[in-house]
Amino acid sequence: FILLFSFFQSVQNGVHFILVSFYLHILSHFISNIPIEFITKYFKTKGLSQKNIFGLLISSEEIFSNIVRHSRAKSGDAIDLSVDFDPLANTASVVFKYGGVEFNPLNRELPDICLPLHKRKPGGLGLLIVKKFTDNVTYTYSGGKNILKISKKMTEF
Repeated sequence: FILLFSFFQSVQNGVHFILVSFYLHILSHFISNIPIEFITKYFKTKGLSQKNIFGLLISSEEIFSNIVRHSRAKSGDAIDLSVDFDPLANTASVVFKYGGVEFNPLNRELPDICLPLHKRKPGGLGLLIVKKFTDNVTYTYSGGKNILKISKKMTEF
């Protein structure tokens, strides 16, 4: 596989954010630490601790790998990843914007983890993880792109 990415920084309404686009040239069985390292470095520059951003990192890794595996995006399509920290709301956010099939993961039923393994339907554990480790998850579909945003209120510095 080949992974290329572009980088963009901006300040809008006093909030600093960074957008990174990951261009995937082959989408088969790809899991990368690059987005996680990028997210970690950005939030550390904002003074956030590893403990504080742990939930966002776990959730971001889950989301990114699922986009690559299941979005059916075309070779060369971008996954736009933007991160921001709003100091007034004390909230860190990660936004994934990507092509492929329109799919709202929030419409999916969460798995019943109390059932024995042999009675469970496959899938849904990633969404359970994301909802457990973040405070807010939103989904929209606009301009042929899936847009998934996760946010977490920061509690320690």
